[in-house]
Amino acid sequence: KMKIKPLAAIVPFTAFSAAAFYQAFKTGYFASKIVSWQAAVSVIKDNLITGSGFCNYSVVSAAYAKTAEADVSQTENLFLQIIAETGIPGFVLFISVLTIFFIFIAKKLRNEQNRSTCFPVMLAVIFFIIYNMFESTVFISTNMLVFFILLSFPLDMPEIKVRTKRINTYIAILLIIPFLYILALPSLAVEDYKKGIMLFAAGKYVPARDRYIKALERDALNPAYSSKLSDTYFAMSQKEKHLINLDKAIEYKKFALSLNKNEGKYYYDLAWLYRQKGEKQLASDNIVKALEKDPFDKQFTESYGELIY
Repeated sequence: KMKIKPLAAIVPFTAFSAAAFYQAFKTGYFASKIVSWQAAVSVIKDNLITGSGFCNYSVVSAAYAKTAEADVSQTENLFLQIIAETGIPGFVLFISVLTIFFIFIAKKLRNEQNRSTCFPVMLAVIFFIIYNMFESTVFISTNMLVFFILLSFPLDMPEIKVRTKRINTYIAILLIIPFLYILALPSLAVEDYKKGIMLFAAGKYVPARDRYIKALERDALNPAYSSKLSDTYFAMSQKEKHLINLDKAIEYKKFALSLNKNEGKYYYDLAWLYRQKGEKQLASDNIVKALEKDPFDKQFTESYGELIY
């Protein structure tokens, strides 16, 4: 049997990696990555314990972009995205999985018969991790499946001892359920948001409002929820002629804007809400800001003449 010498595999692997990094550095590849990493660090600082929630990073991160043109929907880094979405507990859990993999693979590699299969797997995992230090391809479902299959490769299930003390299992379940619930809140919020949209389209503003409020309670970091809640209060103010609903519409639109200050549409909506209330100067200020964010938006330019004071 042909034996694989570790040095023979590592040397070309390292050489090709170094060449790729050098070429990427020359072409300015890292410039956009640094912007994404800076936004990710800001999101992490504000959501250190529970994270922003699964699949919620792209929504939350928009508020941390320095310019409207910057695309920070992905962290472009495996570890930053995990800690940003799941907080410290999720990050620790992921690091534990990686640690277990390398412990088990190291034990397998001690046996010369296992090296021909285990060594390529170890290299594949290392390469996958290094590559995703600068990309977010691991979060594509098929890639993630392959990654975790590789991580499970060195595990020999018959050798794993099953603990007989059930109390340990119960404690683990009790500890993990609240954490999983917190991580699931953004997904539950999406369902409330979708139902709110259907109710709003049917003209059922009160139940739509209640759905948007519930979505906002579950995920207060998503500006779309507070923006839609604002639209609902405005529709209610038009139907019921209550000034308090118009004030609520302005309040929630301003909250959406505080979550994403680069969204010109929020300034535009706020301008019309202030116009509806008779506050012309505030309406004028906000349409100017909307045009600053997106000077080529046809809707903004057409409304400028009517809203400017």
